[in-house]
Amino acid sequence: MKTTDDPRWSRLLGQSGACRCCGMAFNGLFDVQYSAPEAWPHGDEPEDNAAIVRDDADCLTEDFCRLGNYRFVRANLLLRIRDTGQSFGFGVWATVRPEVFEQAIDHFDAGVQGQIGTVFSWLSNILPNTPAKASEGHLTFHDDRIRPSYHLDDADNPFTADQREGIDLDRLLDIYAMTGTDLRPHLEATGV
Repeated sequence: MKTTDDPRWSRLLGQSGACRCCGMAFNGLFDVQYSAPEAWPHGDEPEDNAAIVRDDADCLTEDFCRLGNYRFVRANLLLRIRDTGQSFGFGVWATVRPEVFEQAIDHFDAGVQGQIGTVFSWLSNILPNTPAKASEGHLTFHDDRIRPSYHLDDADNPFTADQREGIDLDRLLDIYAMTGTDLRPHLEATGV
């Protein structure tokens, strides 16, 4: 059955609620965001992006993170939902070399980060039900202040196949459940 023919899909698009981690209201399909890289030992409250250029101290902003000698950028890891024209996304953090980090900051306000292109990167968050190790992949930078796309290259991470092949509605609902929002009981109800 095509995802769009499944009555649960229509119910999902009509669902509303609040995110368990941040309290943000959602209506229908929503992404899951990681507030900081896995290794970040400080609070999760980000500073304004301008804080990243203040000094060389550890710093977490909305789009950039510096932790000792490590540099991270926030990115989107998208999973296409088959038959719908829509995607589910993880908002993740990924490592970059210091020179790429500086380029990303320098190009951010002008909206020309796409000039950086595609670079090797380690995923800096552990996705649900995956090995507790960093997954390798690559970042593709975009213009117009759009966050970079993260593409997994790690055969040990099940989300690599999901990203390549797309996911169906059951896999999407499993992902939501793994991240603390089990919508299945609400969507299975008849007459909703």
